[in-house]
Amino acid sequence: YLRVSGGRGRGTGLGGLLALAPGLTTACVGIGLVLLALLRNPPLTSGVATVFLPLLSILLGEPQAITLTCIGLAVLVLVKRVVGNPGTAAVAQPWTRRLLYRLLFDRDVPGRRQWVFRRPPRDETRRGSGR
Repeated sequence: YLRVSGGRGRGTGLGGLLALAPGLTTACVGIGLVLLALLRNPPLTSGVATVFLPLLSILLGEPQAITLTCIGLAVLVLVKRVVGNPGTAAVAQPWTRRLLYRLLFDRDVPGRRQWVFRRPPRDETRRGSGR
């Protein structure tokens, strides 16, 4: 838990938000499902829903405390997307492209298959050392 190597916290955040603002949570999940049906890309849909959560809170007239909570949740989820989990192998590419892919797709490459079937980079120092 404290090594921050788990998920993004979306389920926990939505569960807490459901207890605090059920109408907002239901609206957000409904919009997310519509976006998922249109985009057919769960990571992109999740990112878009995360960004729009605070805006939706303002539009629905939620109390300031709820809106600030939504902003905090969105920031935490987006930061976790950018940072990623420790030890995940990154594809060699410019950091700007990696940042964009992590924000949009929650991975280092645009294609799902390429990410799922990636191989860790070879460590040449250990491979032929005979130790």
